Amino acid sequence: DKVGTLMFNAHFNRDITFLDVMMYDSRGTLNWWNMASSLSLSSPISQNVVLDNTLYLSIYDNKFDVSLVNNKLKIGSSVNDFGVRSVVSYKRGDISVYAGMEYNYRNIRPQYVVSSFSSANIHTPFDSSHQFDIFVDSKWKLAQFIHADVGLRISTYCSDKLWLYPEPRIMLSFPITANSRLSVSYNMMTQYIHLAPQSNTSFA
Repeated sequence: DKVGTLMFNAHFNRDITFLDVMMYDSRGTLNWWNMASSLSLSSPISQNVVLDNTLYLSIYDNKFDVSLVNNKLKIGSSVNDFGVRSVVSYKRGDISVYAGMEYNYRNIRPQYVVSSFSSANIHTPFDSSHQFDIFVDSKWKLAQFIHADVGLRISTYCSDKLWLYPEPRIMLSFPITANSRLSVSYNMMTQYIHLAPQSNTSFA
């Protein structure tokens, strides 16, 4: 309690599906599992300043084994993520500001195929990448009823080459009635890897 609040989150999923088609003398097994976990420490620096540090790990593995007549086939893919995130936040009255950094190491093996017919084999090596971001965001009132949220993230990604992109964003919120507001926002984001084949699901 004197140092801060320590929190651990984790989940694990696994699914196994068995296939048996007697007509074509084929059998198969689809086996995939996913694990995501995070360890977070929230430490108050002063009355208005809090430091949050998070470590996270996620693993996704997918394998499909099938036996079709006399041909045995194995298809698989995997994604591993490890990251660290550190954020300093400040809040006083109607003004809040946070800034920080995040590093992520990703190890991906795209779909590979191993077949009893060597001509059908597809060998894909593991591909590693590094992503490092720094960011700042602030929220305040521009006027009595107008709220603003302005932020900037500088994103870098390194695999076979280095990419660097700024990601600005702004949102303005206006009251319409006593119970509703209108928000107008602009966002620029960079997606280095398609969301479908990656396992970047964490509690961070």
